[in-house]
Amino acid sequence: ALVATLFMDSSRLYYQNLSPDEAAKLGHERNKSIVDCIFKYNSQQVQGTKGCYDSMIKVTSFSHPNYFNCLTLEFDTERLTEVHSLTLIMWLGPRENYDIRHRQGFLYDIFEQAYGLRVSIHEPYSHPRILEQGIQTEPGKMNEINYQPVRFIRANTPKNPCVSAEDERQSFRKFVDFGKLYAYDQELCLNSRVQEAFLSSCRCLYVEMPSVTPPNKTHPYCAHLDEKIYERPNAPALWTRGESGRPSRPASACPDVSSSATRRSCP
Repeated sequence: ALVATLFMDSSRLYYQNLSPDEAAKLGHERNKSIVDCIFKYNSQQVQGTKGCYDSMIKVTSFSHPNYFNCLTLEFDTERLTEVHSLTLIMWLGPRENYDIRHRQGFLYDIFEQAYGLRVSIHEPYSHPRILEQGIQTEPGKMNEINYQPVRFIRANTPKNPCVSAEDERQSFRKFVDFGKLYAYDQELCLNSRVQEAFLSSCRCLYVEMPSVTPPNKTHPYCAHLDEKIYERPNAPALWTRGESGRPSRPASACPDVSSSATRRSCP
């Protein structure tokens, strides 16, 4: 009986018995939740209004069975590469003991829900995974999230077995690492294909992958310090020069293509 009571007394079950309009009315509203927003781009700082209304930023909402109303904040595509930071001041509702009528009404949720804000940063236009990839932030304090936007390019995955049609005809199932032949292995085959992509795009070898060809002056390791590193593709993104004029600090891995990120938050 206790188990049945705990299962039935949950907000998720309550959510499933509401119409979409009713669920939206019970969730947090944009104008009440976002007290203020501040974003910096280039050398300027802009302070938005209550609800964060500005031509540079788009705020939309979506429904979630755990959090009801969630907000998506996304910058205009023409300005997103210029934005350095976004600051949000959020209102999470009245204090816990403000009114006995407004206290937590679901027994099961008391054990599993935290108080605060659930935040997820993800690729634009992608579906948010609030529970799996969200970050729980603490109320009453400043919570800072630093991230580096990176675009992942997904190549066509070779079919199993991971060999070309020509290799299949020749029954060739050996793979090379530092000139030594190894028997066929699916993971080794895939990693070899990734290394070939690095070699083709960056003219260098990724040290974590099999060396399909020994490193030399024309295609060394990607982190090898020499003057020719500036002649390779994406060189400015890979290295910075020190006072002596020589490469001094690795900045990112090749390829590193900047992209945008979207913030979603659920109170």
